[in-house]
Amino acid sequence: MKYYARLLILLFVILHFVSLGQITNTKSTSLVFTHQSGFYQNSFILDISANDSSLNIHYTTNGSAPTYIDSVFTHPILISNQSEKENTLSVISTSARWEEPKELVCKGNIIRAMAFQDTTPVSTVYSKTYFVENKTKYSFPIVSIITDSLNLFQEDSGIYIIGNNTNYSNRGRSWERLAHLEYFDVDGESQLKQNIGIRIHGNKGRTFPQKSLRLYARSEYGNKKFNYQFFPDKEISSFKRLIVRAASSTDWKNTLFKNELAQQLTANLNLSHQASIPVIVFINGEYWGIHHLCERVDEYYLNEYYKVPKDSIDLLSNNGIVEQGNASDFLDLINYLETHSLIDNTHYHYVAELVDITNFIDYNISQIFLSNTDWPNNNIKFWKAQKNGKWRWIMTDCDESMNYEHYNVLSDFVNPMPYHQYFPEWSTFLLHNLLKNELFKRQFRSRFETLLLNNFSTTNILHEISLLKNDYASEVIGHINRWGAPATFADWQEIVEGLNAFAALRPIEMKSQLNDVFKSPIIMYPNPANDNIHISLLIESNSRIYLNMYNLLGECVARNQYENATAFNKSMLNVSNLKAGIYTVEIEVNQYRYTHKIVVE
Repeated sequence: MKYYARLLILLFVILHFVSLGQITNTKSTSLVFTHQSGFYQNSFILDISANDSSLNIHYTTNGSAPTYIDSVFTHPILISNQSEKENTLSVISTSARWEEPKELVCKGNIIRAMAFQDTTPVSTVYSKTYFVENKTKYSFPIVSIITDSLNLFQEDSGIYIIGNNTNYSNRGRSWERLAHLEYFDVDGESQLKQNIGIRIHGNKGRTFPQKSLRLYARSEYGNKKFNYQFFPDKEISSFKRLIVRAASSTDWKNTLFKNELAQQLTANLNLSHQASIPVIVFINGEYWGIHHLCERVDEYYLNEYYKVPKDSIDLLSNNGIVEQGNASDFLDLINYLETHSLIDNTHYHYVAELVDITNFIDYNISQIFLSNTDWPNNNIKFWKAQKNGKWRWIMTDCDESMNYEHYNVLSDFVNPMPYHQYFPEWSTFLLHNLLKNELFKRQFRSRFETLLLNNFSTTNILHEISLLKNDYASEVIGHINRWGAPATFADWQEIVEGLNAFAALRPIEMKSQLNDVFKSPIIMYPNPANDNIHISLLIESNSRIYLNMYNLLGECVARNQYENATAFNKSMLNVSNLKAGIYTVEIEVNQYRYTHKIVVE
């Protein structure tokens, strides 16, 4: 009985794909198009022919795979600019927060064609995307997704709407839909086209009008990988899964690029991160706004970058939820921390053999500095190779970051139980225990001080914001017209200016928090000052001590060095020649860094 049940299931699957024109008979029929997908300055006539003139070519223009009842190609088709035609898909409500587009959206031409012998398909489905407009209209690459609109908007099973079954909340293979992907680079050249599976991606983002889509390459669709180097800063050119990610949470009506900014600020740290590029998505030829094409963090991602076999990876999220492998080693680590105090260096060194300490420090510093309010109780991903691997953390989902320059989560990791009222104990447990160890605490603070002068300096953040603002400015108006978010272009500009304020104030705030939490061994007085500042070091050191002073732009305005702590304690810092304002004094001693905020009157 099991054999017959499996046979029936297989037959059903075959019939399903045949109906979509993805599995054909053994007869190989080719279709020839006079024009390939891409951008064209002017309207043109498209002709399609088959290598067997006795066959009929059936075609569609709405994204659905052709059937024998669809239009027969009998004469060339006019391909022209479609943007003046009425909106079709974009007027479908996709959430309770949805707003109808403010005007007609940009549109391309979608042609899908297939050869038939009477009612039998004898070729694959050919899918083309044609834009009759100047490519310079778009400053980002284009992702064209073609699929039967019922796959997205049918009340019972369309994955993009709430429908009759809270459709967009559903997950798993049964909610994956067949589609065709075509990728055009920034010059408008078609670089990749293949059949794919699509699903809704994310958590809270599913409830937003514009959603993220997960893209699956599978051999049953034709190609088991996406073979193209999408991300110029990475050498990887083969991907099993990708995401076209929409900004979600607090950033959906704000900058639209906070997650991308966070990834760029942390890209050169000891972290795994999601490579990402901004793209414009079209669905069935209809403009769908700004998204980010990015890697999906899963076992395939880890296998590609770290060459660890997929079945030898433990990939966990949040409090140990298993995404791949198992959580037994992680639970052993937690049990060890519960039964051994890391004040003892012996126990700390044992844990350091299980955890990549430098990675863990960079990860937590990044999340704390960026004031990610959707962390540490969410959006945590970490992994290890099952054999002799160390636990490593990955930067993901930073949409809810950089909103509050005074946000203080650092103290929640240092203070005794109970933890912050909004954070469950598990979310702060590991860092809380590691910070009990003096060696770790010094390394953590020193690294934090270093990053405040580099990746997380005001100058660097402002630079990255400026680059992104310039890149997005030309695309935001079209996105606003499509989604009503942000409200206006002026609003978007004002929001980005607020991000600049975060860049200016957050480093100062973090230096203050570090001094409050870790109690700096450096004393400086008076503060504010207008002439000489007395400086004292409360720890003994026979090593050379370095002092650098920076203005708010990150420019060094004073530089001194001292032979030892005795010489340092006898010195004074003269600030009489400096303009009034806020400065940062950085002191390096015994390979550790400490900073102080100084006000010059």
